[in-house]
Amino acid sequence: MPFWFHFLMFASVVLVGILVNRFTGASSVRVVGYTLVGLLLLVLVQAGLAMLQQRDTPATQSAPSPAVTDASPATTTTSPSDIPTPPTSVPQPVVADPADPTSSPTVLLDSLRVEVGLSKVSVGRRVGDEEYQLSEWGPGREVHLSYGWEGRAGVAKVEGEFCAIVPRMTGPGYDELGDRSAACSARLGSPDTVFSLTKPGAYTLTVTDGKSKVIGRKTVTVVP
Repeated sequence: MPFWFHFLMFASVVLVGILVNRFTGASSVRVVGYTLVGLLLLVLVQAGLAMLQQRDTPATQSAPSPAVTDASPATTTTSPSDIPTPPTSVPQPVVADPADPTSSPTVLLDSLRVEVGLSKVSVGRRVGDEEYQLSEWGPGREVHLSYGWEGRAGVAKVEGEFCAIVPRMTGPGYDELGDRSAACSARLGSPDTVFSLTKPGAYTLTVTDGKSKVIGRKTVTVVP
């Protein structure tokens, strides 16, 4: 109970005693007796109120405190002898890349692809697939054919001048050699030789590499 409540009750009892003494003319002993009885009743009332308040108040249970665990990570000590020693790398010899097989003099040709076409002067006419027609040229009829070749090692075109190329054209009453060349490949029309054909028939250009012994051929037809 609050302090002001106790003080108010005590003052009320004393005031009642004074009023009884004044209006009833009772002796002081009786007034003191009445006052003590009032105080006793006051104490009993307060005790009863305290018991009622304690009964109405629910008992509170203290919640258990959570267990505290040490969350610090465990530390392990590693001795120098436990640390593995990295293997010592053995230096490897440096191997140079092989030379480009398309330009090395040591490469032998696997094949030769031969081309035949009209010369730059364009004497004659192309009238079909690998077929050429004679045309008026000077006192007679002729067709001038040029040629080229491509040396290969596997699927790669071989460039450079380390081959021994010999071209040869043969046909009806015709057998002529072209200019020899060291070029492993030559585009169509680049050789100086031009084969002048005057008779109809089938003509075969044979290109041979004297080093690799590879032979390439192309057959064309000349019509009147």
